[in-house]
Amino acid sequence: MKNIDLIATVLLVVAGLNMGMVTFFNYDMLAQLVGTSGTMHQVLAGAVGLSGLYYVVNWAKAKFCKSS
Repeated sequence: MKNIDLIATVLLVVAGLNMGMVTFFNYDMLAQLVGTSGTMHQVLAGAVGLSGLYYVVNWAKAKFCKSS
C-alpha cells in the first residue's frame, strides 16, 4: 500500500466514524479537536474530500481501464 493510499484510508475512516458519531450521538469529534470555524477544520474537511475523490478515481481506473 502506497503512503497516499494509507493517508486517504485513514482520513476516510476517521471521517466516517466522526459522521456516525454526529448522526447517532450528536457529538462532533472533529469540532471538539479543532473547532468548527477555523482554518484547520476547513483543511481537514478538504483533505477528506480529496481522499474521497482519490478513491473514486482509483476505483474508476480499476473498473473501466482493465488491461487484457
